[in-house]
Amino acid sequence: MADRPNILLFITHDTGRFISPYGVQTVHTPNLERLAAESVLFENAFCTAPQCSPSRAALVTGRYPHCNGVMGLTHQDYAWSLNADERPAAMLFGADGYKTWLLGIQHETRDAHALGFDRVDLGFGVSELAGRLEAALAGRARPNPFFCQMGCFETHRPWSMPGIPPDSSLGFTVPPYLHDGPETREEVAAFQGMVRHFDQGLGSVLKVLEEHKLVEDTILVVTTDHGIAMPMAKGTLRDPGLEIFLLMRYPKGGWRHGHRIAEMISNVDILPTLLQASGLDVPESIQGLSFLPLLEGEDAQPRDAIFAEKTFHDCYDPMRCIRTRRFKYIRYFEKSSHHPIPGDIVNGGASRELGQIPRSGIEELFDLEEDSNEEHNLAEDSAYREVCQEMRTRLAGWMKSTQDPLLEGPVGSPFYQQSIRSLV
Repeated sequence: MADRPNILLFITHDTGRFISPYGVQTVHTPNLERLAAESVLFENAFCTAPQCSPSRAALVTGRYPHCNGVMGLTHQDYAWSLNADERPAAMLFGADGYKTWLLGIQHETRDAHALGFDRVDLGFGVSELAGRLEAALAGRARPNPFFCQMGCFETHRPWSMPGIPPDSSLGFTVPPYLHDGPETREEVAAFQGMVRHFDQGLGSVLKVLEEHKLVEDTILVVTTDHGIAMPMAKGTLRDPGLEIFLLMRYPKGGWRHGHRIAEMISNVDILPTLLQASGLDVPESIQGLSFLPLLEGEDAQPRDAIFAEKTFHDCYDPMRCIRTRRFKYIRYFEKSSHHPIPGDIVNGGASRELGQIPRSGIEELFDLEEDSNEEHNLAEDSAYREVCQEMRTRLAGWMKSTQDPLLEGPVGSPFYQQSIRSLV
C-alpha cells in the first residue's frame, strides 16, 4: 500500500486547449507552462462528449455516456444521473484502500455523495481549492494513499465576474471558426481573463503539493471536460468541441518531463490508465484503453480512432462521430436546419457576429488534413465514397458493440420518463 501513488485528478470547465502550452500566446498561464515542463503533454486528447456532465461521467467511469447513463446534464432541469450499478473512480480506488476526496465541483451525477468518496467538500471557485486540499491533507490517514478528485467552475461562462477582469494585455486569439469582430474580441478578452484566473488558482494547488512534499509520489492529472464555450465548439462534435488539454505528472514513475505525445487519446482512457499505474485491476466493464505504455516511454499506440457523442444538452440533438488521424465522420439522428448553440453561448457577442451555421443532411465527412476547420462536407463527394462508407461502418460497429440506445429508437429524457410514470 505504501508504494502506491497518490492521485490528484483536477478537472476544469470548458477550457479546451486554450492555454499557452498548446500554443495560445495571448493568455497568461505561467503555472500551466511550468506544469507542462514537468509533465507529459498530450497534443491530441479528446473528450467523449462536448458537454460537461456526459464528458465528466465518461472520465470517472471509463465508460461512454450512453453506457453509464449520463446522456445529458445532471442538474435539476435535466436530471440525468449515473446508472445505479456504475462504479466510478472513487469506488474503485476506495475498494483498494485509498482514501478518497471530492473537493470543489462535480457534475457527473445527481448526488455527489453517491460517487463513493470518503470526504465530500463541495465548493465553487478555483481560489478555494488550495484551502480545501490543505484541510483534506490535515485529516489524512497514513499510510493509505489518497485519490483526490478536484473540480472548479472556471473557465465556464459567465466570464465577466467580480474580481476577474478581462485580459487582452497580450492581444487576442480569435479561433478561426469565429468571426473576428469587436463583440467576439470582447468575449475573447473576458475568456482570457478567466483562463488567467484559473491558472492562478492552479498555482496555489501546486504549491500545497510542494509544501507537503507530495510531488514525487503523486500522479497529477490536470485536464478539462470539453472544448471552449463558443459557437461551433462546445455542444458540437467538431474538433473545437471535443479537443481537451491533458497534462500528467508522476516523477517517481519516471514519466518524462516536458514530453509531448501526438497519439490520439480519449478521456474515457484516463481511468484505466490511472488504475494500471497504481497497480489496480481494470474491471472488464471499462471501455477505455490504458495508455500507460506511452507515459512510460514505450512505443505504443492505443487508438487509431476516437468516438464521441451527444444526445441531450439544452434540447434533444442526438449525434455520434468517429475521428481518425485524417477524417471526421458525424452522423445526425434528428433533422435540424442549423447547429443548435448551447444556451450559455447563444446570447454572447461571438454568437451574434457569427450568426446561425446551417446544417444539412444526415451525415458529414471532413478531411482534416485539407480542411482543419471542418467547413467542407465531403459525404456526397464521389471521390470520398469508400472513405465515407468505411467510417459509417466503423461508427455503426461501435454503436452496436456498446449497445447504443439510439439503435432502438429515440432516447427519452429523465423528464419524459418521470412524466410517463406519473401519467400511467
